[in-house]
Amino acid sequence: VDGGGGWLNAQTFWSGGIVSDNVVRGACGGLSVRVAGSQLDGLQVLDNSIMDTASGGAGGGLCLYADVDVTALVATGNVAKAGGGGLYISGASPTLTDVVISGNESLPWSRGGGVRVSGSAAQPVFDDFAVDDNVSLGGGGIYLHNGADLTATNGSISGNVAPYAGGLYAIHAAAVSLTNVVVIGNVASGSNGGGVSIESNSGYLDLRNVVVAGNQALSGGGGILCNSSGSILNSVVVGNTTTSATSGGGGLILNVPAAGAFSIQNSIISGNAAQGVSGFGGGMTVALLDVTSVLDVTWVDSWGNSPDDYDGIPLPSASAGNVSVDPGFLDVSGADPEDWDLHLGLSSPLIDAGAGAILDPDGLPSDLGAYGGPGAAGWDLDRDGWFEWWSPGPWGSTSSTMDCDDGDPAVYPGSGC
Repeated sequence: VDGGGGWLNAQTFWSGGIVSDNVVRGACGGLSVRVAGSQLDGLQVLDNSIMDTASGGAGGGLCLYADVDVTALVATGNVAKAGGGGLYISGASPTLTDVVISGNESLPWSRGGGVRVSGSAAQPVFDDFAVDDNVSLGGGGIYLHNGADLTATNGSISGNVAPYAGGLYAIHAAAVSLTNVVVIGNVASGSNGGGVSIESNSGYLDLRNVVVAGNQALSGGGGILCNSSGSILNSVVVGNTTTSATSGGGGLILNVPAAGAFSIQNSIISGNAAQGVSGFGGGMTVALLDVTSVLDVTWVDSWGNSPDDYDGIPLPSASAGNVSVDPGFLDVSGADPEDWDLHLGLSSPLIDAGAGAILDPDGLPSDLGAYGGPGAAGWDLDRDGWFEWWSPGPWGSTSSTMDCDDGDPAVYPGSGC
């Protein structure tokens, strides 16, 4: 059986409605969509489930097998047996805008508690999204395999849990691009990659204006584990941890492959920890796997990582703009990383301290961190249409025309700001 609540094998224009409480023995507990050009708007997919893996067992809530447009989707409380608790995408490149995929699971042995994407033809695009509080064996939030790629902007991957790769888990040459995304509070309870894990050496990781904060892994890469080439620009890796006795890379583990290259620029690596008694690389652990492997670290602040900022490489050169100073964030005092304010304070030494060729929206050299560079003014996590303020200091200190609270859509200039 495929599609307990519906099997759409003709072009469909769907508006509103709820698909809920269906149970199937097979795949797609809620709704299966199979024809390109279909449009789904305002759909809620709730509390659907799959009994077993007799016919695959993937896709507890919504299954997309074609290039479709999905807007204002809510998928929560769904259960799969073989991945994609909330959403399963197979061999397709849908566009998903304003979607919430939360509280789903794929257990006991499968991957992708929130989202599973499969197949080399699969290249979904997410915009204005939340993949939060999902559970699975691997990739608690999102799982990409068999060559699937992902492009995601303005969203969150937060609070997901799995024994391996708590937030996002990509294998088989996946290319992952995240822009204006927060990866916060995910947990890999039994292995590596608390926030993001890129396993294949032929994949690619591209992070621009991304916050990786408060994630945890047992054995390595509390924030990020990456075995491929990649680039991190104007991002923050802060407060991530590894916990086993010999763990490394509290913030990041980078294993740069032969003929591969990885660059980190205009970014902050701060307050991460490899907490074990023999922990190493509190900020970053690097392995250049071949003489042809290249790592380029420029205009990066590494500060306050424990037991050290770098392991496996010499300290990056100060002549390339690298520093080790207190970033001067507005507020990182709370126990919950969701409450941290990672805007730079007015006295931060990282204001206008980035690469001169990369400019902030005000035309000055980039600030370091997630609120610097061309993407600094691109944050709208609460999807209220008002972009969050990016300039240093509290809201209103330099501008009052942008959103003062990007976590509450009811608060914006003229309404609470």
